[in-house]
Amino acid sequence: MMHAATPPDRPPSAIGIRDAGAADLPTLIEIASEAYRADPLISYFVRSDARRSEALRQLFDFCLREQALAHGHVTMTEGGKACAAWLPPEARPTMPLAQQLTLLPRMARICSLGRVARLAAVLSLLERHHPSEPPHHYLYLLAVVPERQGQGLGSALLQAGLRTIDRARAATYLETATERNLALYQRHGFAVTGEARLPSDGPKLWFLWRAPQTE
Repeated sequence: MMHAATPPDRPPSAIGIRDAGAADLPTLIEIASEAYRADPLISYFVRSDARRSEALRQLFDFCLREQALAHGHVTMTEGGKACAAWLPPEARPTMPLAQQLTLLPRMARICSLGRVARLAAVLSLLERHHPSEPPHHYLYLLAVVPERQGQGLGSALLQAGLRTIDRARAATYLETATERNLALYQRHGFAVTGEARLPSDGPKLWFLWRAPQTE
């Protein structure tokens, strides 16, 4: 999935990280909604009217409750200002067409009818560029609330997740629509493998891969 703007962090220092669960869902939704409010990809397909704030909460309720918590691993910083969601190799973020159709009314409320086609374009682009092989972990979401960006929270969450992945000698994939995020990810071993732009003057996306790390 897309990654909220997390300007290049200072090195993390003693930032507490813990696993998140269903009881943390309201806090996780608020973190993501605030972090992604100005994200170029989110702004492309989420409605821009007076119902935008509620639409963001509905979007991240779906992403976190029905995707990340149900099929992956979610962590958060102590104090509830940042979170990350990882999907394992067996949990690709795709769904059958029939399931997509059942979600259409909800997605129409999130996007507005005029932007449903944009959401379809986003999903199609993400699916086309998501590598099928080799098996890899997917950084589905990384969010830091605006007032805490640049203070090491994003790096702390990345390091915590990547330590586990490195022990398994596994690869990791992500995409972002925020160019200034690239330096952060590159410092943690990711390399840009491609880029693409969405239609209708949409934002550019970068696709990044981190090969299995060896000592």
